[in-house]
Amino acid sequence: MKTLEVMIKTRPTSAVRIRLIRASHSVNTARTWRARFFSNMAGLCAGLMVVSAHASFQVVDDFDNLMLGNIDGKNGWVATLTSGEVILDPSDNNNQTLKVSTESGILHKAESIDQDTTRMLFLRLRFDTHGRYSFGFSHLLNPDEYSDFGPELGMAAETASDPNNDFRVANNLTTGIYDVLDTLAPGTWYNVWVLVDNTSNTYKVWMNSVPGRDARATDQLKNSAGKSEFGFRTSASDLINFFIKTGGGDSPVDGRFYIDDIYLENTTDINLINPTPTIDMSWWPPIQYLLR
Repeated sequence: MKTLEVMIKTRPTSAVRIRLIRASHSVNTARTWRARFFSNMAGLCAGLMVVSAHASFQVVDDFDNLMLGNIDGKNGWVATLTSGEVILDPSDNNNQTLKVSTESGILHKAESIDQDTTRMLFLRLRFDTHGRYSFGFSHLLNPDEYSDFGPELGMAAETASDPNNDFRVANNLTTGIYDVLDTLAPGTWYNVWVLVDNTSNTYKVWMNSVPGRDARATDQLKNSAGKSEFGFRTSASDLINFFIKTGGGDSPVDGRFYIDDIYLENTTDINLINPTPTIDMSWWPPIQYLLR
């Protein structure tokens, strides 16, 4: 009796393993096994297509088709000096990502969330060394200040009194500018979902670090008061730019902050699907083996 293990890989590292058992080499059994195999795989592919059909995330940028190097002028990105560059993923040479300089960098790309609409943003982020960075949306054509953010998420510069790798958000519903929501680990890719409500000027955040996994209710982040809804740093009308800003201070000049797989929902749905999983076909056995 032969066993064929089939692994459906999802990017970057997660996988689903399927075990198919072939009873003998007889022609009839082989045909039956082959028919069952392709039937099962057709069903699996159909299921994957159903998932895609229910998801309405649209790619803002995944950086995979861009030339390596300075991001300025590529695919609609505007960046000051060498604020950002397309590089190979530090943990996956088969993937490209955006590395952002943590020394006073400014980057933006035109992407709209109209007034009185709600949209879900998805992206992946990673940092390797503590530095000040923020990302979110701005209502300005050429944003360059932290006060230009509507929804703003990121990390503060490290200080002697605050050395923690805290993930924080701007929140004008409280007395301070920022609320700390979680502590991040360097060298880890995080999945982040941000529900931006441009009617109430508020947003909500979900986060996990499981490659390819959808968000769950337990992934929703809350501040120290147990609140999960946060107010825009600056309230305005239409949000017109996806905006990234970094600061200096003790941040490393050469950059240790990465963003990848930016998606935006095109409906008002609270879409907690992870849009990044893909099937890696490189593991498939030769077709001659399947047809024997």
